[in-house]
Amino acid sequence: MRSGRSRHIGQLPYAAIGCPTLLASALLSGDRVLIGLSAVVSSTDIERSREFYEHKVGLTLSPDTVPNHLLFEAGDGTTLLVYRRPSPNLAEHTQVRFWCRDVAADVSELVERKVEFDQVGFGDFKMVDHMLTTPVGSSAWFKDPDGNTIALVQPA
Repeated sequence: MRSGRSRHIGQLPYAAIGCPTLLASALLSGDRVLIGLSAVVSSTDIERSREFYEHKVGLTLSPDTVPNHLLFEAGDGTTLLVYRRPSPNLAEHTQVRFWCRDVAADVSELVERKVEFDQVGFGDFKMVDHMLTTPVGSSAWFKDPDGNTIALVQPA
């Protein structure tokens, strides 16, 4: 944690998800050893993305970052990789999910940093304080400057 700043969202025990079922099965059986896992999103403006993920979301830029890429530490050996591309990504689904221990506290902290959350409806479940709570847990969604959808999830 950087001195003089509040806790960083990315330094909490979150994990970016993206592990296929077969790979997960191999990991559980001990057949493979992973040294890390990255969620990947694209950006048309790498400096704007750096500002957003470092200062609004609170992730720490890794010293392993290379030109035209940003590698952020996301906890427990996971990372978020942002790479530069000339045209925006047009995906309409969640690209990155951060697992939280206290999604309400994390949402509150991000709201203080001026992150704007999406309003989502799901059947009879309604958003309260930027969060949607169902029997499986609570979630909140926001977009980065390139429109990539990021979710915070706290399992029930």
